[in-house]
Amino acid sequence: MQKPVEWTEKRLVAVEQRVTAMVASTLANAAGIPPTLIAYLRRLELAVRAHGTERQTIQIISSGRRLLGDREDLTRFGPDAASNRSKA
Repeated sequence: MQKPVEWTEKRLVAVEQRVTAMVASTLANAAGIPPTLIAYLRRLELAVRAHGTERQTIQIISSGRRLLGDREDLTRFGPDAASNRSKA
């Protein structure tokens, strides 16, 4: 059984830096955007949302997805999903 991720501030900063580097590298590469990267960023964003951690980390991940062309709205998932539904 896999141990649950502990979302410490240090881990969140590392995630933010890694996402920024991956997105920048992909955009600089003329080979195109691998669908596996978008899928990875979606899973990562959902994991961070489910934990209810820093909005800055969520914003960096979702901005990275949008820069790569992903328009999937993941705000309906996570701890604030009910409040987001009531606003729609």
